[in-house]
Amino acid sequence: MKYTAEIKSFIRGEFANPTEPFVKFVAQIVYPGTVTARIREQFAVLLKKSFSEVIGDMINDRLKNAMQQSESVAVADSDAEQTTPAKDEDVLPEPTPEEMECFHTIRAVLRNSCDPKRIIFRQYNKFFAILMDDSIRKPIARLIFRGEKKFIEVFDDYKTSYRYEYNGTEDIYPRVQEMVESVEIYDNKRPPRPEQKPHKGGQKVEIQTDEMPG
Repeated sequence: MKYTAEIKSFIRGEFANPTEPFVKFVAQIVYPGTVTARIREQFAVLLKKSFSEVIGDMINDRLKNAMQQSESVAVADSDAEQTTPAKDEDVLPEPTPEEMECFHTIRAVLRNSCDPKRIIFRQYNKFFAILMDDSIRKPIARLIFRGEKKFIEVFDDYKTSYRYEYNGTEDIYPRVQEMVESVEIYDNKRPPRPEQKPHKGGQKVEIQTDEMPG
């Protein structure tokens, strides 16, 4: 278990930010020429892109197989009854590789706050929800990636969402503290603060009750 945990930690680290020895190792396998410093820089970018695409492809393949094997999935969480179900004729969009990359990054940065297996995602027509314990009452973040601009939303102690522009996974890290605080609230590690500190740079957005009840 110790070595498995260390291997997983190593893989997560390489996914997020490939180290120079790992980049050089991969480049020497696939690149026929001499691996110079310039080549290593190029392969570092290619590795991050390739990791994202491979994860996205694997997730999409699993989703497609699950849809073929079953027409509907029983939802154990009683909270799901409060979610407005999609009409039979509606088809939810499949998660994009970018959404899945963001999901796995958030899972990784929260690993010291809770078991990553407790962090799951749900796809909606208008947004991609990242939840704790598969519960719509425990939102961690929402991704709005389908419009001209992309946004990430995080939540305060009272589940009011705050929206920030999203241009890449680097925009996740300034929001980690809000997500950690949400985990603390859901695990009853502290009570909600009577007054929330202002979220600088974020646009306050009330949760839409027809999409995700608070």
